Amino acid sequence: MELAPFLVSLKLALVTLLFVVIIGLPIVYWFHFTKSKVVRYFGGVLNLPIVLPPSVIGFYLLLVYSKLEFISLAFSFSGLVLASVIYNLAFFINPILSGLDHSPKRYQYAAEIMGKSQITIFFKVLLPNVKSSILSALVLTLAHTIGEFGIVLMIGGGISGKTEVASIALYNEVESLNYDVANQYALVLIAFSLFVITLLQFLKPRFDHVTL
Repeated sequence: MELAPFLVSLKLALVTLLFVVIIGLPIVYWFHFTKSKVVRYFGGVLNLPIVLPPSVIGFYLLLVYSKLEFISLAFSFSGLVLASVIYNLAFFINPILSGLDHSPKRYQYAAEIMGKSQITIFFKVLLPNVKSSILSALVLTLAHTIGEFGIVLMIGGGISGKTEVASIALYNEVESLNYDVANQYALVLIAFSLFVITLLQFLKPRFDHVTL
């Protein structure tokens, strides 16, 4: 078993998480404070990755990449990051939106009466009161990225040391009938999943009781 696929998986997960947070929080802000029909339609498109097979999304992104002659995204780590961000946005945004919808409205109303701006209310009042939802969103995004297979295979192609993540390495070993090595990859991925679930269960109650 090689260590490189796990390092690529970790790198992809961390970079994806960074961009998902940077892009996702403004979208959460827009969704929460905007009540127009545009938000509803955009939200429907954004949630497509939840119901569509990842390979379908990867296929159409690959077609788009092939049309972008000025930049090489297909079978590259950059293209893999872009696809991963698109795929994971909904998994990051939905838990936070759900937390905001179920949080007490009195904090927002009080801040509005005090004349606070929407940006201040969002970052200083609303988000601190949905910390457990943010934690769930971060963990869900990280776990989905680590375990993703379809999009990674379609976009990255499983190039060793470049786009070959742990799930692709596992698949390649099964294809080569190297079941012992495949089992090692699988066990590490299972261990990671159990660690993430345990960490979430341990931290979430602590976040639930913290209100700023």
